[in-house]
Amino acid sequence: MRILIEECRYDPKVLEGVLPRDRLLLTDEKVKVEHVGYFRSAECDDFVFFLPKVVLEPKVIDGEKVDRVFCTAALPLGFSPEALIDPEKAVAEDGHGLEERERDFLYEFAVWIYRAIARFDETHPGSDAIWRRRERQSGGFRRRYVTNTLLDVILALIRFNRDNQDYFTFRVKEKHSGVHKINWSRTISKTTALLQDGDPLYLEPRTKKKVVNFDEELLVIFYSILDYVNRHYGFKERFNLAYDLIPAAEFKRYLSGYGEARLRQIKYKYFSDRDLALWELCFAFFHKSHRANVVNEGEEYLIAKNFEIIFESMIDDLIGDRDLDPIRELRDGKEIDHLYVDDSLTHRDGRQTFYIADSKYYKIGRALEEKSVAKQFTYARDMLQLNLDLFLPGDDASASVLKGRRLFDGKSVKMLRDPDTEGYDVIPNFFISARMEKDFDYDQSGLNLRTGGDDNEYQNIHFHNRLFDRDTLILSHYEVNFLYVVKLYAGSDAELRQGWKADVRRIFQEHVRDLIQGRFEFRAIMPHDGIDPKVFFAENFRMTLGKVYSPYADVNGRKVYMLAVQRPSNIFYGDSMVRAGREHLKEQVEAENKVTLRLLETAFYVTEPLALGEDPSEELAEMERAHPVRHGPAHDGETGVQVVSGVSGGLKSAVDASGWCPCPAAQCPDPEAVKLLVLPHTMGANLYRVVDGTLRKDVAEEGVKDVVGEAFAAVRFPSMPCHLWRVVKVEV
Repeated sequence: MRILIEECRYDPKVLEGVLPRDRLLLTDEKVKVEHVGYFRSAECDDFVFFLPKVVLEPKVIDGEKVDRVFCTAALPLGFSPEALIDPEKAVAEDGHGLEERERDFLYEFAVWIYRAIARFDETHPGSDAIWRRRERQSGGFRRRYVTNTLLDVILALIRFNRDNQDYFTFRVKEKHSGVHKINWSRTISKTTALLQDGDPLYLEPRTKKKVVNFDEELLVIFYSILDYVNRHYGFKERFNLAYDLIPAAEFKRYLSGYGEARLRQIKYKYFSDRDLALWELCFAFFHKSHRANVVNEGEEYLIAKNFEIIFESMIDDLIGDRDLDPIRELRDGKEIDHLYVDDSLTHRDGRQTFYIADSKYYKIGRALEEKSVAKQFTYARDMLQLNLDLFLPGDDASASVLKGRRLFDGKSVKMLRDPDTEGYDVIPNFFISARMEKDFDYDQSGLNLRTGGDDNEYQNIHFHNRLFDRDTLILSHYEVNFLYVVKLYAGSDAELRQGWKADVRRIFQEHVRDLIQGRFEFRAIMPHDGIDPKVFFAENFRMTLGKVYSPYADVNGRKVYMLAVQRPSNIFYGDSMVRAGREHLKEQVEAENKVTLRLLETAFYVTEPLALGEDPSEELAEMERAHPVRHGPAHDGETGVQVVSGVSGGLKSAVDASGWCPCPAAQCPDPEAVKLLVLPHTMGANLYRVVDGTLRKDVAEEGVKDVVGEAFAAVRFPSMPCHLWRVVKVEV
């Protein structure tokens, strides 16, 4: 077996006898491997495996970047790709050879890669991503074991050996049963007895012994094949040594055609399913070996021209939703790698949202390209627009829209935009790249946020502190154990694949939720009695846009909303913001959060911070029971009305840091002197004036010609607590 690695450049001299000359394509006097897979030719008489580039680890030696394999603490520079061409002779620059576990890994990994490509070829027949040249399957062979290449047959032989140990144990017992039992009739008739004290003694007793055992001959051939495969191709398959194997020199005659002939001679002796399956496997091995080596039929290969396509197929098979394939291709011709729907990060009512992913087939440690990040943000925007196109209410939907909606039958995807707040639900969006485990573990997924760099999170924002804004997009980068993915994809356990799909979706959901909770603080808010939340959000659009969304069920007949404010201690700054800018932004976010909370507290019950997905209904119901607040309509002529304070500098300057009521912070404005009119902040568009403590509606709405400017004032009524009104200067 020979090992070459994708994207490595080799000196043509080291590939002599490894690949035929007509397969060596030179670039700058080097042979660059640009594919992954399996190759075998009669000329070279050996398996050549092209392994994927994920095994490569970048290093710097004498100021030059080089790729290395098997870098460890004991051997930090590992092995060069050229040193691994023949694993049995691999030697590093310092004289270290491959450890046994590293050599075993190369052989096992090569076979898993082959099986992954073979599965892709089976599930994507005719794909131009694969080069294939294989002998057509013979109709007389059993499909369970015999496929299309010599390597397929060898793998089937190994699998048969591992799956049928009970069969081999039975044959060994049968072989030895009765061997030492004396056949007295034959002993007495065929040998001469010696008399001793009148008793006959037989020195050469005859025992039970079969003359020809065809079952035993088939097993001898089978074990001789395994022995040859181990010696010639480097496999490490263990098998029962209860039989004398065919000598190596004699076995060459079997490979040259005698093996096929002998198996045909003894075929009629077998009737059980396992006997026939074993016979067919052995015959297939000699048939293919004879045609490749004696008949000189040429080459066989199964090669992925672009293994990135295979890797994408693996990830999509393990996490994606094929039912959504019709909408993966976007209007601009681009296609989302992986798309599925799962529970929303914010809702508790079973509502689902889109999850978007892009798999990246890179060398170990390679950073994402800027264009890949930008492209993934574009995918999220496109999915938001698609969601609106499909789920905007209306009975006049086109045929294409109705067809798109049918893709979500049985799913709980709704419109992602909240009509009350104009906030958008979060769309989880992430990259998945491969990582090689140092301990060669095939059984642990190792799925986690990318480590060893600062490129595990990206944000696209127009405004800070607006999680639910249409233009706030968060992107994370995960790594997964490549060995686990390959084994899961190429293996035959469909139930295991489905189980991992459910598990990995849950893991992604939890990870993305934790990532967002690390950046934002969440609370639930419920309007006071008498407050119309839609009017409130409309009148305070700039203060609430992107901060409020409605994922909760109603409480006591009133809608419950989610408030998200950025954590000043954990703002995502990006690479371009200098330290001074970061400190200024932190102060800005702190002040904005304080103002937002105080604004909402004038009209809403506001909970303590909650976890995403936590049910706030009990806390809100208890808050209302303990401190009920009711907002009534403003009445013309109501007395005892007090304008507590107000300033023209806007909301931020109108609120004192010590508490909501800003009485100490500013002097009470004189509405008569400055010609200011008081507009109820949460109660519609009527205009009022406070004159000597009496509310007067003495300016008709239709008489207002122009709003010159605005400020804010805290107004206290005898029947309700102090709350915020907008103060506007108008011309009539």
